[in-house]
Amino acid sequence: MSVTLNDATPSATPMTLLAASVITGLLLLAPPGSAATGTIKQTLEGLLNQPNLKEAPPALSDRLDPIRFQPVAQARKILPATLSLLRSENPSLQEIGSMALIAIALRQDSAELLGPILPELVTLLDTHDPTHSGTALGLLSLLNPKPPASLVPYLLPRLADGKASPQKLSVLSRTLLRAAPDDPAVVGAILNLLQEHPGMRADVVQMMGVAHTVDERAVAFLGASLSDEDSDVRLMAAQALEKQPVETIRSFGRQLAKIAGDPHELSFTRESAARALKRIGPQ
Repeated sequence: MSVTLNDATPSATPMTLLAASVITGLLLLAPPGSAATGTIKQTLEGLLNQPNLKEAPPALSDRLDPIRFQPVAQARKILPATLSLLRSENPSLQEIGSMALIAIALRQDSAELLGPILPELVTLLDTHDPTHSGTALGLLSLLNPKPPASLVPYLLPRLADGKASPQKLSVLSRTLLRAAPDDPAVVGAILNLLQEHPGMRADVVQMMGVAHTVDERAVAFLGASLSDEDSDVRLMAAQALEKQPVETIRSFGRQLAKIAGDPHELSFTRESAARALKRIGPQ
């Protein structure tokens, strides 16, 4: 999993690969207290005092990993140095700042911790540096327990960016749905994307299912997707509806029954439809 989205080139850059390796490493649990907050803070401040640094120190991500387990008051002390690194003109220091912010974003209270600096992270989305932009967007998508609804006014207009790649639009959509799954404006804007990006259909169905959105347009879209020509879209729709309220499942009972009994349908799709029907009982 990478939080760096590069719209400039289709190939991976060294910074893109670094972000991927950093997150992979940070997802592996490290023992709480394996490094003191003060030590991490001193490390970051020490690196900040090396304006000509050529590359990040080896195994730095492992040394930053304990940020995820520190009390919020302690982790907050690390933010000033982290932001200073990210603002640096030195690309290596920017990468180190990104490492620390990723570790913070993976915390279970990251939305609270990063709340005061979210406007600055959103501003980074407007930078011409695709690595900074992708990192900022990825960080917003990682916020726990979910991105705050206050992000919606900042992120929603970006769905109308005609130059944005489908990958970037997908992450934006997922972040918005996590923040406000039943906001009609969010749902409508995401559905409108499909007019120009029909290839995103299966992804949008899947993310709406994960978000458990009950917006009327979203539910109607999920139902219509049960008859989509793309088997992946039908699979995502069946899986999404399987988790919907019983009343919603019942309204699509006939379509689900047809799928469940279709020998030409994918087995996973038939199984999801059958599980959904089981929840509503005999028709």
